[in-house]
Amino acid sequence: MLDLNEDLKKKYINYLDNKHYKKLQLEINLLGDVEKQNPLIIFFYACAIALDKNSTKRRLLFAEKLFNQIYLPNKKNIQILYNMIAVSYKTKEFQIVLPHVIEAFKNNNKDLNLLEGLAKINFFLGNNNKAIKYLIFYFS
Repeated sequence: MLDLNEDLKKKYINYLDNKHYKKLQLEINLLGDVEKQNPLIIFFYACAIALDKNSTKRRLLFAEKLFNQIYLPNKKNIQILYNMIAVSYKTKEFQIVLPHVIEAFKNNNKDLNLLEGLAKINFFLGNNNKAIKYLIFYFS
């Protein structure tokens, strides 16, 4: 992701580590439209929403949208995709994340996080045969 002042990164990481999710979101909101910020700022903002146990489904879907926005131009940053997967478990909405996970898995079928994600998503969707297939691959 694009460079961001190291002090600002440390500050935002500290907010996340100390569960000051609302404070982080407030500070970033003061910068203006979140979707037009540096990708790393967008990432921190989306993480704050995703980690906040009080986030509503609507807010979680917004976090997924933000993760997707910064994932699309940089699909090599797999951590963003892992975060999208985690958010999808909370929202039970998989239409955005599933194609990305399938594509990433085709490029790296040894990634256990992607395998686990595919298995869980397919269980949530009721695709038990697919879920079991991924779990077997996961444990082999």
